[in-house]
Amino acid sequence: MRSDNNESMQEIPAPLRELMGLFESRLVDVRFPGIDGETLAEACDRLAEHCRAVDDARQALDEAQRAFDAELDEVRALGRRALSYLEVYAQGDEALLDDLQPIRAGLGGAASSSKSRPTAKRRRRKKAGDPELPLGGATEEISAGAA
Repeated sequence: MRSDNNESMQEIPAPLRELMGLFESRLVDVRFPGIDGETLAEACDRLAEHCRAVDDARQALDEAQRAFDAELDEVRALGRRALSYLEVYAQGDEALLDDLQPIRAGLGGAASSSKSRPTAKRRRRKKAGDPELPLGGATEEISAGAA
């Protein structure tokens, strides 16, 4: 057999490898119409080449699957975050909150029921002395006793 790649040769069925071994040793000078050791060796080399192509494709598929899975995890996390914002935004809109429940379940989060939904916190008016946070207008309450 011409192929030096033992892994690829392992993919060639054992009976064919044994037949090739006979044509490479005891039957080196035996020829039949269209079949001899060289013809069989060329066929096995082509098979080994296809085997290597399949192995390469499997590796590429595995790498693509890992990249896809990682990206899917990131997109799901982003979706859960967006959904959390939507649930706060939708307070008071029962129809929208109900529409969000199956989405929450599909994203792997616990579906919130109307009983366990968080209530919107009341916001106080901004006073002139309140410091600005770098979050686009959010304010921080500073108690007199905190240092």
